[in-house]
Amino acid sequence: MGIYRGGTDILKFVTAGTDAITIDASQAVTLANDLSMDGDLNLVGSASQNLTLERSGASKIEIGASTAGVGNYINTATNDLFIKRTASFLKVLGVDNSTGDISFYEDTGSTVKLLWDSSAEKLLADRANGGYVFETAGSIRAGVQSDDQNNLTLRAGTDDIKMRIQADGSVGIGVVPESWSTTWDSLSVGVSGSFSAIKTSNLPRVFVSSNCYNDGNSQSGDWKYTNTDFASQYAQISGSHEFRVVSSGTEDAGITWNQAVIIDNSGNLLVGMTSPSNLTTGFSARANSLNSFCRDTATADAAVLALNKKTGDGDILTIQKDGSTVGSIGTGSSLLTIGKGTGNLVFDDALVAPAGTSSAGNSNGVVDLGSSSRRFKDLWLNGGAYIGGTTSANYLDDYEEGTWTPVYKGTTTDPVVAYQSGETFGKYTKIGDTVYIQCGIAIASLTSVGSGDMHLGGLPFTVNSSYSSAITVGANNDWGSNNHPSHARAAKNTTTIQLFKFTADPQDEFVYVDASGMLSGGNDNGVTLAGFYKV
Repeated sequence: MGIYRGGTDILKFVTAGTDAITIDASQAVTLANDLSMDGDLNLVGSASQNLTLERSGASKIEIGASTAGVGNYINTATNDLFIKRTASFLKVLGVDNSTGDISFYEDTGSTVKLLWDSSAEKLLADRANGGYVFETAGSIRAGVQSDDQNNLTLRAGTDDIKMRIQADGSVGIGVVPESWSTTWDSLSVGVSGSFSAIKTSNLPRVFVSSNCYNDGNSQSGDWKYTNTDFASQYAQISGSHEFRVVSSGTEDAGITWNQAVIIDNSGNLLVGMTSPSNLTTGFSARANSLNSFCRDTATADAAVLALNKKTGDGDILTIQKDGSTVGSIGTGSSLLTIGKGTGNLVFDDALVAPAGTSSAGNSNGVVDLGSSSRRFKDLWLNGGAYIGGTTSANYLDDYEEGTWTPVYKGTTTDPVVAYQSGETFGKYTKIGDTVYIQCGIAIASLTSVGSGDMHLGGLPFTVNSSYSSAITVGANNDWGSNNHPSHARAAKNTTTIQLFKFTADPQDEFVYVDASGMLSGGNDNGVTLAGFYKV
């Protein structure tokens, strides 16, 4: 171990025959090996001198400043780390390399800047306005700021706020959110749009709304208008989908929703009603495939369902069973048709007729009305029926059945009698202009006989005025001698039957029964008749 002079102005420290420390004329100290120490290492230089750590000139770390008072830095070959502080300026970090420099610094006590490209991109911490802004070439590009109400805003450009997050958690994009209650999480978009949900975990309810907000706790009763205009809403509530509408209202006024459309949790589509019903005004398309239409209107021509076929005749509605058509409702020549195949009915004003197709094709003598095993019960006609042809001779305009009461009459005076109830009757059948009659008559007692010719009155219809009709006498009982009816006729233009008797002279065909010759005993003067006459 020793110290010796190793050259001009060089001092060396030797251990074990090896130079351990060398101090040259420039006072540079060189260590032959690593420096190990058990305590602090203090390296002190003058204000104008730097401390340099170098390895064979290949790389070095320089600590200090090239000019006194400029600042303190740690320098490697291409990068600088600056630390400097003055009364109004703090330069925290600076890194300068081939891709740009980064520096943190405070300027005039109001702005903190993060610089990653000294000529272009910067992130500025704006203490005066409570936020951070991005700057490009000296112009503000975007920013994040908060205010004294703990609201956070995101902006593009100098003043264009794109998003606002309120202290209550409501969010606005392009708009300041309304005053939603703390029951809600909400996102407001543009002038009137919003997406909201109830915070409570056990209430699965989500709302997409136009021109409304909620400042209360009720999902149905605390909605208000955002602006003076119409409002609408789509709500998902407990598995159901609701589409709500309301007429125009005033800003901040309360809203009472109209439930326009609901898809409930069972898969039913409800329009104008809140639950499936055939009695509630509206429309329902149910999950079981039942569709219901209900309209409450006093207007005669206000339909419940309107089906419109444009450009062409044919089916408007087809009815199927297991995929096969079993019938249809159609139109042809502006007429309504109902039926299947060639068995269609066509409907016009005051007319129902058969049709060969659903487009009202002609059909004549093809379609039956009923069958041997599919009979109609009663047929009600106010007019007549053409049977077997289309002329007036085939026209049947009347059919009637009923009863009538026969009575004895005299051409001069009528007899006064009481009739036998079980033996006195009258029935008729009228088909068109022909009346078929049956009757029987007998007296129970006679108060006074009549006078003149004996007639039988009470026919149900007046005999035609052109001719009389023969009536057959079936039987007679207990008449006076040579005074019993043998033949009769329905007298034209009357409601009486003239009674005739036989005489000894065969030429006397029309000798009237004499009204004065009636007998007075019970069940006397009986007769039965039957026949036809024209009206």
